[in-house]
Amino acid sequence: MFPDRSQFSGLRRAIPVLVRSGVAPCPPRGGCNGVAASSSSTESQEMNPARIEPMQDELAIAHAGRMALFLGSSSSQGFNLWLKRESGRSCGVSSNVPRLTQLAAIAGMSSIDYARQHSMMGALRVAARPADMASYGAHEGVNFTKRLGMLTQKADAHLCPRCVEEDLDHPKFSWFRRTHQLQGIDWCPTHRTPLIKVRGSDPWALLPQHWMERGEVEVLKLGASDLDPNGFVNRFMEIACALLERPRPFAVRLLVGRSGAGAWIAHQSRGCQTQPE
Repeated sequence: MFPDRSQFSGLRRAIPVLVRSGVAPCPPRGGCNGVAASSSSTESQEMNPARIEPMQDELAIAHAGRMALFLGSSSSQGFNLWLKRESGRSCGVSSNVPRLTQLAAIAGMSSIDYARQHSMMGALRVAARPADMASYGAHEGVNFTKRLGMLTQKADAHLCPRCVEEDLDHPKFSWFRRTHQLQGIDWCPTHRTPLIKVRGSDPWALLPQHWMERGEVEVLKLGASDLDPNGFVNRFMEIACALLERPRPFAVRLLVGRSGAGAWIAHQSRGCQTQPE
């Protein structure tokens, strides 16, 4: 159940200002996800609400929560029913597709683009067999999208106070970043400042600024502020963030081959004459 949202009525009235690209109905032809729109597309467009697009690097589950907040949904169940109905009625998307695909359709994006820009599938499914090399979010990999499309790596939501401050300056509201939810990343890749953890039981139901205003956040005491000069940790952060931008998994044989070559080089550098097992 979502928290009481009466205090955010002013925020909902400001939706035309808050959405990144303003109000835009789904395209009249071709649907929102490369799927042909139904014969009642004209009627569907008239009933389609403001398009609340995902922000840069916004996590899919957080985008869904922000959309529900802006639309004034009182419960997660109610929002899920609305999402399924609207993605089908306005964009021609089947009701049994993954939730990520429904969000992509409502946002006017292909599920492949949405998965690459707003899911964590690149970090959750790094490598695959040759038969499972479809792009993240593609129809061919629908089972992976259903299982991984809305997941995050950390058990709790994390945010960067400096990101929140900059968001409130423009565009006047904040959002949760994917990079802040990567396992092992305890500081903001942009500002190099320690992240803070949200203590709320349903962190995606509100925006980062709301949790900070309520004081329901916890500063991580992991020495993250001292890690900036650490080259190894910074390189880990770069690789982890780069994985999120990949369109599809690596081939397993490629990773195995390279890791084997790396082991051989390390073995030889120690003066060993025999090949490692």
